Amino acid sequence: MITVALLSLLTGMVLGMRFKVLILVPAFACILPIAFGFGLARDHALGSAIIVAAAALASVQIGYFACVLIRYSLAAARVSGLRSASLARPQPARRTAG
Repeated sequence: MITVALLSLLTGMVLGMRFKVLILVPAFACILPIAFGFGLARDHALGSAIIVAAAALASVQIGYFACVLIRYSLAAARVSGLRSASLARPQPARRTAG
């Protein structure tokens, strides 16, 4: 179950780097039967297969949103760094037309 959860987490992070949140719907449609089949093949019990599928779906969401948060925090740090750098430079004096 940990392997499926980690692979789903990484899949969510990869999707979060490139796509909008609507990509999660087709991702769920692809991951759900795979995780459910893995759970059935591993333990031969319906309850454990449902738990594996739920963990995979939750891991995709967590990975997607973690990657989005990292991406936006890096962009915000870059913008604030540019602002502070532009404020630290002395501006050349402007000459008035006269």
